[in-house]
Amino acid sequence: QLRYERAVRTGTLEHWKAFYDEYRYSRWTDDGKDFDQMKENAGKEIERLLYERIAAEATLELCRDYLNRYRDGIHKQQVIVKMEPCLFDEAVRTNKLETYFEYLEKYPEGYRDLEIRTRLDTQVFKTLGEKEDFSSFERYLRLSPKTKDALLARMEPFMFEWAKRV
Repeated sequence: QLRYERAVRTGTLEHWKAFYDEYRYSRWTDDGKDFDQMKENAGKEIERLLYERIAAEATLELCRDYLNRYRDGIHKQQVIVKMEPCLFDEAVRTNKLETYFEYLEKYPEGYRDLEIRTRLDTQVFKTLGEKEDFSSFERYLRLSPKTKDALLARMEPFMFEWAKRV
């Protein structure tokens, strides 16, 4: 009750999350109607406040938090749109296969998908040459059906060298 009252009084996202995350799976021992209403109110406030933050200045962390909490939220589409440049920036900054794959899985025809595909292509074939890890190539192939034949042709020398060694 005290945490809920503090959240109402301050109106901050952090206080609403503190209440909701602590008690969302709790059950009230009496009739529970007030408690259920408190949890519902907290969920709505968190969604509203989280979206307001995203609208003001989107970050990848905030967008992921919103989409994890509200898979069918009323602002889902707006958050997905705002998340794209954040995810692109993260992929370029980290230069890791996983972030490139995440971008292409979420935005297969996004506004920067060609640049991501170019960077991913470089990383995948670098990994093939260094580690002989074919799982990244297979995932890349699934995400690039239009260029499947060209990718398989580029893969052939790697497979041939691997087959000779094995």
